[in-house]
Amino acid sequence: MDVHKPKPIDTWRDFAKELGVIVLGIVIALGLEQLVDVIHHRMQAHEMAEKLQQESRENRATIRYDLEQCAAARAAIGSDLATVTQWLKTPRPGVLPLSQVPYSKFYRPADAAWTSVRDGSLLPIMPKRLVDNGWKIDTIDVRLDELRENSERVRSSVRSLIATTPLRPMTNDFAYELLGRLNEYQEEEGRLCFVAVAYSGAIDTALAGRALTIKTDEAAHAMSAGSDH
Repeated sequence: MDVHKPKPIDTWRDFAKELGVIVLGIVIALGLEQLVDVIHHRMQAHEMAEKLQQESRENRATIRYDLEQCAAARAAIGSDLATVTQWLKTPRPGVLPLSQVPYSKFYRPADAAWTSVRDGSLLPIMPKRLVDNGWKIDTIDVRLDELRENSERVRSSVRSLIATTPLRPMTNDFAYELLGRLNEYQEEEGRLCFVAVAYSGAIDTALAGRALTIKTDEAAHAMSAGSDH
């Protein structure tokens, strides 16, 4: 078997040719590596976009359940408000037949996929509309968390007060205390329900592939302000 020995480099021209071949090989190798990375990242971005869509579809069921809890709580509050208001019109001895407001459990929509996108390296190559919608939905979700905490705090206070009605004589002062707490809870629950509806609508809009028009930095304020009308 013949072994071909490399030809000696006798001139600078030969040296330049050899060096050019080596450099070209390195450039091609690096380019192919970058191309593989780009393709891999694009595939990851597509996979994360699918996960975001799936997470949003699952959150539809979560927010639907939360809205059912809202409706049940508001119905109980309305019934008790009517009872106390009627008593103030025609005071009478005895225990008021108040409905204990339900201990509603509001579930937080999942955000694992969105958090991975938001805090990960794929954010710059994700579809712009998907990311923009994600930020806006996230802002509404933060507001929902605040309202859930407020509602739970007021609800606990109302439940404790209603629990004392069989033990306390019914007076005008007690009736007005009940009325005040119930009205406060009704307002907090109204805000929570309003933003939950807005969140549900935002999810539907995003899943339909349309852009959410509310500005991210105004989302929480708009959601809260709208509930007062």
